[in-house]
Amino acid sequence: MFILFRKHLFSFSLIIICLTNITTLAQPPPFFHHICENKANYTINSPYQRNLDTALSALPTTNSGFGYFNFTTGQLNDRVISFALCRGDLEPALCTNCVNDSIIKLRELCPNQTEAIGYYNKCFLKYSNETRNTNEVALPNLQNTSNVDRFNAALRELMDRLRGEAAAGGPLLKFATGNITGPNFSTIYGLMQCTPDLPEQACSDCLEAAVNRIPNTNLYGKDGGRILQSTCNFRYYTKWAGIGVLSIVHSLANSMLHLNEQYLLLFDPLWIYSTSVIHLILQPEVEVYIFILCFRCSLYNCVV
Repeated sequence: MFILFRKHLFSFSLIIICLTNITTLAQPPPFFHHICENKANYTINSPYQRNLDTALSALPTTNSGFGYFNFTTGQLNDRVISFALCRGDLEPALCTNCVNDSIIKLRELCPNQTEAIGYYNKCFLKYSNETRNTNEVALPNLQNTSNVDRFNAALRELMDRLRGEAAAGGPLLKFATGNITGPNFSTIYGLMQCTPDLPEQACSDCLEAAVNRIPNTNLYGKDGGRILQSTCNFRYYTKWAGIGVLSIVHSLANSMLHLNEQYLLLFDPLWIYSTSVIHLILQPEVEVYIFILCFRCSLYNCVV
């Protein structure tokens, strides 16, 4: 296995990590962003905590079939509204795993807040005692675009098209992806998604308002980024001509290795396929494929 790596991937970095305690792989990976709202806390064994326990236990069983989960229980101030949304093209098993990881990780990070939200690249989870569409987050790429006006014109055209497609998606899935040619032989890729319980117009309005905020956020002038809200979100990134060879590495690795997902990290610009070992936050336009093999090591040799 190691010889195959050296033969076929000699021009790329290969990171070998020896783990003596394999049980650490069972720990949920970090979120790339999370918020613990401090407006109100709950106490141990309170009605709110019991309702939260009930809601998050039931939530993974409520999949709509297209990656949307929601469960509400309790009354008045002790009511818990919980929901999770997976990326629209995520396989069901990976979606469920992501939601389960989110439940564990968010309660670990926000142990007594009545409202919290956690974002993975594959899914997000929120629980609260209110229905407000809050927790907006703008996360830019670090790279500036070379021609702001031309880039923004192409991005707006792409976002308008994807907004219409996502909003018209129906009551089970409101999700769209696409691309457009940008300045200097670049390609701009985009993704838009709403929670499917939103009516078509509400989804469109949510996404339109989010896109309109770009000039007033740190995304302006950048060639990639995302705006996250609890009912809609979008992301975009730029791929420059000349780095497409990494997609060949991606295909080669998948055909060669057939490793358990816990042991293989493959990153692409829109999401992280697996973060079971190490979580790395990559800028959206950077395609880096890091192969991490887990070995059981002794002093003189390592065994896969």
